Amino acid sequence: MSEATIRAAIKTTLEGVPGIGVVHDRMRDVRTLASFLELITTPAGAVNGWMFSRNSVPVARYQTLGDPGTYSYRLLGLYEFDDANGSEYIFQALVDAIIDALQSNPTLSDTCMAIDEIIVEDIDKQEFANSLQYHYAAISWLVHIIP
Repeated sequence: MSEATIRAAIKTTLEGVPGIGVVHDRMRDVRTLASFLELITTPAGAVNGWMFSRNSVPVARYQTLGDPGTYSYRLLGLYEFDDANGSEYIFQALVDAIIDALQSNPTLSDTCMAIDEIIVEDIDKQEFANSLQYHYAAISWLVHIIP
């Protein structure tokens, strides 16, 4: 399968997660914080955005041995911090739901042989403009390419 087909299947899988918010199938980069936050704000006005990208590709020598190799993907997310409403619990549950969605679709709708090594690299808070706090997560996984 082409990388574009795999990427589309990942996006569809993530968009099926209840409460996921905005999903971008590429890393977004803008010049201002306001512009960035606009990209990851839901229609209801909450900051809840996720973006992913492929961050490695197979080395050609493995492909010549008949092993198509793996792609590595990385998902980054920001979620609005709201201590009064327990956003920590909501965000942690969202991270778990993302993992469940990926594990429940191990071939990404038949676009790959399998996905594995799902790793939650980081769950923390990020501060912007010395005052705005957001929950942050980084999740990575491998996609085994169909020969």
